[in-house]
Amino acid sequence: MMRLCLFLLLLSYSVLSQNVSKEELGYLINKSIPLSLNHPTEQWHKLDKSLNNKKMVLLGECNHGSREIFLLKNNFIQHLNKTLDYDVILFESGLAEMIDYYEDDNIPVKQLSHVWETEAFEALLKYAKDQNMEVAGFDVFVTGDSFQKRLDKILDNLHPNIEKEYNLVLDSLKNRNVPLEHIADKANHIINIYKTYSSALLPKSKIEKLTKRGIENRIATLHYMLQYKKDTNFPKQLAARDSLMAANINWLMTEIYPNKKAIVYTHNIHASKYNKYEE
Repeated sequence: MMRLCLFLLLLSYSVLSQNVSKEELGYLINKSIPLSLNHPTEQWHKLDKSLNNKKMVLLGECNHGSREIFLLKNNFIQHLNKTLDYDVILFESGLAEMIDYYEDDNIPVKQLSHVWETEAFEALLKYAKDQNMEVAGFDVFVTGDSFQKRLDKILDNLHPNIEKEYNLVLDSLKNRNVPLEHIADKANHIINIYKTYSSALLPKSKIEKLTKRGIENRIATLHYMLQYKKDTNFPKQLAARDSLMAANINWLMTEIYPNKKAIVYTHNIHASKYNKYEE
């Protein structure tokens, strides 16, 4: 999978505020394409040659709450869509939570993502809807409550309140005061319930495929949290989450969008080639 680093100069303040090694700085300089800070949106065409034949573009950000960065990225996404035919946006939102957007693109944003419950995000979703762009999430973490409601309906006869139990176990795994041995059996019990249902699914439609993948993400998250509870290694935990998200992106581009060009919308810490937190 090829990566092209963007916004390195547009967001230079976030780079300068970090301790960057000579090797890292050299990489940034060699891979960057300079744009004027005064009129960056008028210079997107400088990137066209580099991006035209790419399958995927990763757009990073130094935080999830900056309106200025969001508006700038929205403008660039419109350029990628109109000029270079990029037709999919993959957000750092729960893969499972974004499923409901396929069925109802008027669903409240707060049910899809607690991170981007902003006017700028809603404006981007509206643009995607108006231009018939596909939208999906790739995070393994829960970012809303829409999938919880979906699974509660699906599994009501088999195992009522499974999602409530899942969330309670997650809370316990995150709680440093709860010993691993007090929660491991319950976590593995829920994993087995999800596995039983997932293995019985033979998905054909896009929604069915995404639902099965969402359940698999529930399983992966519990394994992930059990491991972190065991070794409490934050760099290892962050790297593991990145691997799970990368696997979701690869699955989406293989199973759901094999012939499309995607824009991956995420935090710099996940998109960056260099990440001191995963060392």
